[in-house]
Amino acid sequence: MEIIDDADGLSGLVERLSREQCIVVDTESNSFHRFPDRVCLVQIGAGGRAWVIDPLGLTADDVAPLGGLMANPDVEKVIHAASNDIRVLDKEWSFRVANVFDTSIAAQFCGMRRVGLDSVLRDALGVAIVKSKSLQRADWTVRPLPNEALQYAVDDVLHLQDLRDELVRRLEELGRTEWVAEEFRRLETVRYRAPDPPEIAFLNAKGSRALGPQELAVLRELYVFRHNEGVRRDMPPFKILSDTVLTTIAAAGSDDLSEIEGIPANPLRRYGKRLQRARERGLASPPVIRSRNGNSNSNGLEGRPTREQTDRLRDLKTWRNERGEELGLDPALIWPMQSLERLARDPSLLNEEIGESASVVREWQAREFGESLSTALATN
Repeated sequence: MEIIDDADGLSGLVERLSREQCIVVDTESNSFHRFPDRVCLVQIGAGGRAWVIDPLGLTADDVAPLGGLMANPDVEKVIHAASNDIRVLDKEWSFRVANVFDTSIAAQFCGMRRVGLDSVLRDALGVAIVKSKSLQRADWTVRPLPNEALQYAVDDVLHLQDLRDELVRRLEELGRTEWVAEEFRRLETVRYRAPDPPEIAFLNAKGSRALGPQELAVLRELYVFRHNEGVRRDMPPFKILSDTVLTTIAAAGSDDLSEIEGIPANPLRRYGKRLQRARERGLASPPVIRSRNGNSNSNGLEGRPTREQTDRLRDLKTWRNERGEELGLDPALIWPMQSLERLARDPSLLNEEIGESASVVREWQAREFGESLSTALATN
């Protein structure tokens, strides 16, 4: 293992790795401890070696060569559960990642139901890796990192090349290489999406739907306070105060926070006056009225389904479960539930669901199961 923490070292490493056909990539972030979070390590493996890139002391220009490597379509990047790593690389440096092989997705298409890295390594290679629970939520910002933390970081990349080769062998035997290839191409389009600001996010807080309009106005101000305090203290908002505490304060009728049950003593001592001011701002603000978008659900389907449509969806789920059992696959891989729900409402939409403009149904799904699904719809 070699640590790379300067621009020249990173540039030289990228030049070397650019000649590889395949590299292994992993990242470590500090989202459990800092706010906003940052990428603290990038681990790369190739040819039986591992490098740990420490970007905290590097500028965006220093790290730019790594972005070129990630975007190089001639170098395959083996990543486990790649969507998260792709998002954080996009968030941190606007990197694009091309030519991805996701060992988690590949494992699913090999019929594995437990796809955590430790489970897949054990099932596919008979390799056992021991993960320290204390290090799973380590603060990767701390420097210097202890040797056990560095070893933890590289453990994930040491076996991924061999795992990739074994999964490729199994996929070829099963005739599913084209299936996963399409899934991997879709990964290249994954982008970081910033969370809603606190002025909007409060509407999704657990328990917020039980609050009245004025109470929601209070909750909004409490959310804004918590967010700003998190930025000030470089601490995740959930560690400042939980959603449960905030909704409890918003719903309380008492003006004295010390009389409200459910507020821990330490936060009350630290934040009591500022929480009170936030509450007062909310009480003085106009009530918050939730927007109503009719009765449509996440698929844009209006109203409640009829009995016939409900029965059709049940039969389509049965069809999907049977195909999954035949192939030894999670039924969710066979056909997207969003599409089945729309087809249960209107079977005539099948051509639209599998057409060129389809965004949910994959080409391989339409090719492999479209005819079978058409038959299932025709019998309902």
